[in-house]
Amino acid sequence: MQAVIASSGWNAIAKDGETFSLQLDIGLPYQVQGVEFEEWACPVSLTPLFGRLADIHGCDAVHALALAMGLARNLIQQFLQDGGRLLADDGSLLAIEHILPCESAFKNAGG
Repeated sequence: MQAVIASSGWNAIAKDGETFSLQLDIGLPYQVQGVEFEEWACPVSLTPLFGRLADIHGCDAVHALALAMGLARNLIQQFLQDGGRLLADDGSLLAIEHILPCESAFKNAGG
């Protein structure tokens, strides 16, 4: 990934008890060339669980970025549902809502 525009990392514990650092990187959205309609893509990686994933495509830069963030949230949510855990630096458990809120959190924040 050439241009990382956002990243975050957490301490993680797999279902089998293995501890590791989980790193989320979101790349700069780019316009896809050679397509009939306007299309954008956004790089995303979640290492070491998945590494670099296929670039996520959308109808514009914001759409591609939002879809990439949504994919990252869904993959982390699946990791947690499968028995994994995320830890804060102090060792306390992190909930997915605190690190990657879903759209309902934004709706509630706006009033």
